[in-house]
Amino acid sequence: MRRVEGRWQGQLLLLPSFVAMRGFLGYASSYFMGWVSTRVINDMRVRVLEKMNLLSLDFFNRSQSGDLMTRVNNDTIMLHRALNLGLSDLIKEPVTMIVLFGGLLWLDWRMTLCFVVVVPVIALPLVVLGKKVRRATKGKVSAGVLQSNLLIEMLAGIRVVKAFCMESFRIERFKKLSGKIIHNDMKAIQAQQLINPILETIIAIAFAVFLIFVFKSGRDMKDMALFAVGLGLMYDPVKKLSRLHMLFSQASIGVDRLKE
Repeated sequence: MRRVEGRWQGQLLLLPSFVAMRGFLGYASSYFMGWVSTRVINDMRVRVLEKMNLLSLDFFNRSQSGDLMTRVNNDTIMLHRALNLGLSDLIKEPVTMIVLFGGLLWLDWRMTLCFVVVVPVIALPLVVLGKKVRRATKGKVSAGVLQSNLLIEMLAGIRVVKAFCMESFRIERFKKLSGKIIHNDMKAIQAQQLINPILETIIAIAFAVFLIFVFKSGRDMKDMALFAVGLGLMYDPVKKLSRLHMLFSQASIGVDRLKE
């Protein structure tokens, strides 16, 4: 009896060990991903500055200081955010979806292929909202460039600004650009936050249709219960990948500007 109790106690002690191991592995994954992405972005930032220094004086005469600063700093930060937050999910979640899809095919391949029809329905709002996020981010970056340039001109020529009493004019201009940034920022947030309710509605409708079909067809409830669990497990990867689509839509603006 004591041996059995000792064995059970030993097995129970394994639980916190597994939890701790999972937590530290998650920490290690996040830390090393941050380590790599930070250094990649730093190297890219240095390369952009090196390339910029090789350009002619005519380029600098035509360019705005705020735009050049944004390319070196903000555009690379957008890419860093996408790499840091999304690269691990971009590798992990598709693998999870493929494994789950294979399991669903094994349980009931006809039913699984019927659910493939839902994929274009989910993809359509993702594409539309992704374009909105990209457009809003582009407007935000453009307004931010003008605002940075205005601030640099104001601080560099503060004597001229004060000599001609142009403080109120500059501040009003700064406020207008801030309003444009806020407007575009809210447009991007609106598109990002619409993803979850749209996905949940589509998946809920598909699941309701699935339940009606099961009751009508008289299929084995045990197999269908496993199939329903598999469908439920698919939701989290789909949700994370939709968030990644929004994240990469934002980062694509910075990538396009860095390519220039």
